[in-house]
This record gives sequence, C-alpha cells and structure tokens, in this order.
Amino acid sequence: NEAMKHITDIYHLFSPRSESHGIALARAGFADGADGTCFELTRTPLDCRTVEVFRKFVEATPLPKIFCVYRHDEFLGADDEARMGCLLKAAEAGAYAIDVMADLYDPSSDQISRSAESIRRQKEAIAEIHARGAKAVMSSHITDHALTADQILAHLGAQAERGADICKLVSFMPTFEDFLEGVKALMRLHDEFDRPWIFLGSGPFGRMHRFIGPQFGCRVEFAVHDYDGIETYDQPTIRQFR
Repeated sequence: NEAMKHITDIYHLFSPRSESHGIALARAGFADGADGTCFELTRTPLDCRTVEVFRKFVEATPLPKIFCVYRHDEFLGADDEARMGCLLKAAEAGAYAIDVMADLYDPSSDQISRSAESIRRQKEAIAEIHARGAKAVMSSHITDHALTADQILAHLGAQAERGADICKLVSFMPTFEDFLEGVKALMRLHDEFDRPWIFLGSGPFGRMHRFIGPQFGCRVEFAVHDYDGIETYDQPTIRQFR
C-alpha cells in the first residue's frame, strides 16, 4: 500500500502570536523530538503574514512545515479568499504543505463542498500551491456528529478526487461505539486507501483514537509542546507520542 510506505510523523501544532513566538515555539517542538511543525495562523497578526516572516518560520528548524488557518481566524474570519492568500504566501516561503479546506469557497455543514464551481476553485487553489512547490492537504473537521466507516472513506475519497496530495478528516467520536467505528475506518484506510491520509478523532473518545492511528499508517498526528493556559488545543503532547 503506497500510503503505508511512510511512518507516521508527529507535527507540532500551535498558533504563532508574533514572529519571535513562532520561531521560539518551532524550536521548542524540534527540541521535543517533533518530526514537523504545523503553524495554525488563527492568532497570527496580519503584519506577520508575509513571505519574509513565513520564510523565517520555515528556516527556524530543519523540519518540514505545514501551514493552515480556518474560519475562526481572529483577523480574517470567514473570508476564504483572504485566508487562502495568506497560505499561498507560506507556500512561496517554502512550506512543505498547505491546508485547503474541503468546503473552501462554499461553507457546508458536512465540511465538504458539492457545487461544481467551488470544486473548480479548490482545484485551482491546489494548482497554485503546487506551482509554488508545496503539497496540498485537503481537510474537513466534523465536530458535531459521528460518521460511519463508509462515510469516512467516501469523504476522504472525494478529497482525493480534487487533487489533494494528503487527505485529512477529523471526525467526532462521542461514544465508544463511534470510537469502534473510527477504528474500523482506520483498518479500511490501511487496506483500501491509496493516498496518504490523516484521520483523527475528536470529542470524548478522540484522544484515544489519536494514539491508535499510527498503528494503521496515519500520515500525520498533531501534538502540542505544552498546555500553557492560553491556547485551547487539547491534542496530546509531543512527549506523549514519544
């Protein structure tokens, strides 16, 4: 299986609040033993979202860098075009990969667009990312209802059809039965999915699910350096994965 040829990478996830904060935390994750860094730009001021600053983030450590930002962006909110413009600057600065929401340009309750026009525009965004030398991670975050294994594979398959290099889905797991359905999906992704994938759990049983994913070939698990009382991330720490 092509997707299984790479061991799971642990990416340090955080939102830089300044240029110096981004560089310092990137180095802290590197010291913890992270395999990569994921800059979520939610709290990053607009004057820091430049090719020059992003290049400093990229060059802070030798690790690959993913950049992402979603509609809870503190500065740009739900302006999809403006946020994608920032992410394209990160691609130009040398990012390894850029996150493209599966409902980009067409906010959808199931986190994936169905309109032909939005899909066309998403494919154009992926082409622009590729033209700048980066990969495209297409992502969906479903945090209000659980999915079956069939729905999970169909959702990731639709992302792959749009040209994503890595397909990502976060699925809500409020009950043990939903967790078991998530494990079933991991087994099927291991056996059936021919593209690198990231499938993560959220909710009461999500944390347990994240420790199991690497056993089945999940391409990336996200982790934090520490719990600082400011960020709201509840992912495991890098040290817990080690």
